[in-house]
Amino acid sequence: DVFHKTKTDMRSCGALIATCNPSMTQFYYEVCYQQTGKELMQNFGKFVKRAALQYKSQNDAFPDDIIIFRDGVGEGQIKHVVNIEVKSILECLNSLKGFNGRVAEILVNKRIDKKLFKPIKDEVTNPEPGTLVTKEICQTSKEFYLASQEVFQGTATPTKYILIHNDTNFSLEQFYQ
Repeated sequence: DVFHKTKTDMRSCGALIATCNPSMTQFYYEVCYQQTGKELMQNFGKFVKRAALQYKSQNDAFPDDIIIFRDGVGEGQIKHVVNIEVKSILECLNSLKGFNGRVAEILVNKRIDKKLFKPIKDEVTNPEPGTLVTKEICQTSKEFYLASQEVFQGTATPTKYILIHNDTNFSLEQFYQ
């Protein structure tokens, strides 16, 4: 993800956090500062490569699968992420001697205009946490929406997920879980 402090015109801060053991209780992180307002990370492939190396140093092997949840990418930036960031990740990982892992990347977008409602008799209410939408409002077969929180006031805004790269053996349904 990338954080922007636009009111003070400070540089933007990008970060990657990766789990480094099978039980997902140990972590590796990288942080970089970049041009103010720039969402796309210049060194993302290198970050992922160093995270894979850290995983190997702790487990004596590279991970079989790397699943990246990439937050903060607007609709207009998806092509750039696919063409630049994903390409960089794959090139950096493939440069590692002995790496035979598979990669999936899912974009996570919380700033959307979709709302979810649950009809109950003559009224509508917010859906329960965990409500998953895979068809009705999805534009492609590689996206889904998830209502992940309980809302007591106002309307529930789901989070949109888009699978932009997948050479793992996981199906989209497995990513829902």
